[in-house]
Amino acid sequence: MRIIPLFLLFLASSAWAAPQFCAHPDGKAEQLICSDPELQARDKSLTAIYAAARQKAKPTQRKRMAVLQQGAEGSRVYVKGALETVLPLCQQQWLDGAVQALDEPARQAISAAHDGLAERGLRVLALAWRPAQAAESLDNLEQNLLFAGLVGLEDPPRAEVPEAIRQCHVAGIRVIMVTGDNPRTACAIGREIGLLQSATPTVITGEQLSHLSDIQLQLALDHPDLVFARVAAEQKMRIVKALQSKKQVVAVTGDGVNDAPALKQADIGIAMP
Repeated sequence: MRIIPLFLLFLASSAWAAPQFCAHPDGKAEQLICSDPELQARDKSLTAIYAAARQKAKPTQRKRMAVLQQGAEGSRVYVKGALETVLPLCQQQWLDGAVQALDEPARQAISAAHDGLAERGLRVLALAWRPAQAAESLDNLEQNLLFAGLVGLEDPPRAEVPEAIRQCHVAGIRVIMVTGDNPRTACAIGREIGLLQSATPTVITGEQLSHLSDIQLQLALDHPDLVFARVAAEQKMRIVKALQSKKQVVAVTGDGVNDAPALKQADIGIAMP
């Protein structure tokens, strides 16, 4: 009887959990008000002070979202997203209640704080804002921002995941993580659940994947410790097709709407609640 190797693609959720703490460039940490609707109901001022006027969505390729809000202090634009897409839009920073310079040393400190949070397995959002005109065009909203800080979000793996990974390995099933998270966050979670064993796993980002030919991708899939990070929905499906072209049986787990194409393409689609 011929045994066909089975690959399990673990599409890690990119949904954000409730904020746990905020890390500032100076290394301080402070508690944040939870964004849970039940807690918001206890303090209606959280939702009553500002009414969203317009927003610029957060598609995968942008990796950020902008919202123009009208409040008692006038119109303001708020931006959240991946640090690599938010920080270049900032000309100054809001620190200790005042506008301060955002020079190269400050940018390096922010990047170091971001990497420190990501290496702890946290999902990290960069926050920025500035005063705005109510009639300002959406195309100009994200220019000349004030960098406000970083938010680390903890979304820990389920307790049963490490054992499930171990059983897959015992059964001869190779598991590959495919996620929209930052590469450092993905590697930290991969080590926590026992998926990654080496100190220097192979990490392929969505940007790098977009420059790989189909043959190059097939060769990359042979790396023993492999993680795909910052990938888009269509790239997840491309990875499935690449494995199938290598005559592998592919199972895919996923719990997000953007996982649907990969789930449908897979030989075995496993939708997670």
